[in-house]
Amino acid sequence: LTAHEIKGEKERHGSYFSYKTNGKEYKIICSVYGVFRGLRAKLDTNSKKEAKNSITDIFQKGWEARWRSLAKKKNIHTKKILYIEDDKSIADVFTSRFEDKGYTVKVCDNGEDGLNATLDFRPDMVITGILMPKVSGYDVIYVLKNTPETKDIPIVVLSALSRQEDIDRAKELGAIDYMVMSEVRVGDVLKRIDELFDELGIAS
Repeated sequence: LTAHEIKGEKERHGSYFSYKTNGKEYKIICSVYGVFRGLRAKLDTNSKKEAKNSITDIFQKGWEARWRSLAKKKNIHTKKILYIEDDKSIADVFTSRFEDKGYTVKVCDNGEDGLNATLDFRPDMVITGILMPKVSGYDVIYVLKNTPETKDIPIVVLSALSRQEDIDRAKELGAIDYMVMSEVRVGDVLKRIDELFDELGIAS
């Protein structure tokens, strides 16, 4: 089916459109009709170049363009984040926003579970609080940075603790960044995480 052959009459049948032209009938599923309609608009300009393209090529180009647009709009990622936070309300807010941007997120509400999850989940980044039950964020950083299998995983601290000595201690243990909750908005955190992934060269 070439571009010139799709100028027939259209009828809708449930999930697809039926096009009849030159004694032939073609079925186009509704989900791709937007691309199909765009193709017809191009044909109306009598573009000889477009007329030479097969409809399969046009569909492929259309979907690739849509995916690029969606990826740019949503900032789609396939990176994995392990988020260790004992306050469920805070964890829910950040998890929802991370997932909206396309990150895969696993949440643990204490440091011990976070350490156990790291080996199984294999995150691209760990974000942890400091004051948590069972195992503190400091201990999480220390253990991960002194374990061969996890020592290269970047760790970011997101905590209510704002004293410079707390920040210095976390960074000395191996955290690459430290954000104080009272000093940043959710959007600031999301932006910083994106920047860190870019700086570290961690691909999607």
